[in-house]
Amino acid sequence: MFKDLVEINYATVVSMFCLLIFIITNNYFNKRVRVLYLIACAMVLCLAMADSIEYWTATFDTLSSLRIWMSAISYSIRPAILYVVILLLMGKQSDKKFFWFALLSF
Repeated sequence: MFKDLVEINYATVVSMFCLLIFIITNNYFNKRVRVLYLIACAMVLCLAMADSIEYWTATFDTLSSLRIWMSAISYSIRPAILYVVILLLMGKQSDKKFFWFALLSF
């Protein structure tokens, strides 16, 4: 089971680790972009953990409340990641406009 979880999440964890090193060590980005990238990376890692726990609880004989919670968490994190990516792409000019988009997507 542990081997399966490592195989499923290896690419995600390694790419997030490399991206974090790149963002932290590169002085080209301003502070706002760095913070948004760090938030997005943290959210992707939380999503990977929630999906892994949900995958693990799927092997149980009965439906557990932990699986329901992890499913709800993973489905809630996905639009939040999308919102942070949109903020990164659009820049400062449309923060207020996309604030309403984020509220409507949840």
